[in-house]
Amino acid sequence: MPSIGLRLLNGGVAFITGASQGIGEATAFQFAKYGVASLAISDINLLSLEKVAQQLRNEYPHVEVEVLYIDTSKEQSIVDAHEAAVRRFGRIDYAVNNAGVAGPFLPSVDLSREQFISGIDINMVGVWLCQREQIRHMLKQKGLTAGASRGTIVNMSSVYGHKCARSNITYGTAKHAVLGITRNDAVTYGNEGIRINAVCPGFIETPMTMRSEGPSEGMQAYLTSVPLARYGQPDEVADVIIFLSSPMSRYMTGTDVMVDGGFRCV
Repeated sequence: MPSIGLRLLNGGVAFITGASQGIGEATAFQFAKYGVASLAISDINLLSLEKVAQQLRNEYPHVEVEVLYIDTSKEQSIVDAHEAAVRRFGRIDYAVNNAGVAGPFLPSVDLSREQFISGIDINMVGVWLCQREQIRHMLKQKGLTAGASRGTIVNMSSVYGHKCARSNITYGTAKHAVLGITRNDAVTYGNEGIRINAVCPGFIETPMTMRSEGPSEGMQAYLTSVPLARYGQPDEVADVIIFLSSPMSRYMTGTDVMVDGGFRCV
C-alpha cells in the first residue's frame, strides 16, 4: 500500500481470527501501523499468539493488545471470544475472519463425510458464526465519527472461491460459500451501516501454505502459470484488508478482491 499516512483508520478496535501466523499476523501489524487504537487478536494456538502480541506491544506501544483464545469449529468459543473483546474494549470496529485450515486434498470418492464436514465447519460455518457475532455487536454501536460505518468485516475466501482444482472439493466448496455468506449479509445489513467484503488470495507464502498436503507439482504449476510468477506475501494481502476496512472503501460492500498475482485470469 502506498505511504498515505499512519492515521488511515482513525483509531477503533480490530478483531482478527487466525492471528498467530501468516496473513492474520501480518494484518494485525498493518492495523497497528495504520492507526488502530486497540487489537483483539485471536487464535487456537495461544503460545504463538502471545509471541505475536509481545512483538506488537514492543513495536507499537501505544496500541492496546488483547490475546483471546478461539476455536472456530466451536460456536461457544466464538461467542466467548467476541464477548471478551467487547468487555475489554467496548466495541468492534474492524473484523477480519481469517482462521482456516487447508485440505484434505482428496477426491470425493476417497473422502469421508467426517473429513468433508470438518473442513466445512472451520472454513465456512466458523466464518459465518464469527460474522454473526460481529454484526450483533456492531448493531449496538455508532460509527467512530459522524457519518462513519458502524463497522466493517472482511472475510477470507480464496482464489479457489472462484476457480476449481482437482481433489479440492472440501476447501473449494467452503471458500465458494464464504463469498455467499459475505454477499448475503452485506445486502441485509448495508442499510444498518455495516460493510462486509471478502479477500481472495492465491498462493501466499505462509506456514499453512508451505505445509499443505497438496501435491507439490500443483504448487509448481501455480508458480509457472501465475502472471507475476511468484508466491504472494502475507503483507500484500493485509494491505488489501486495511483498504477494505478503511474509509477509502466506504462505497464498497458485498464484493471480493483478488490478491492472486493474476492466477484467476489463466
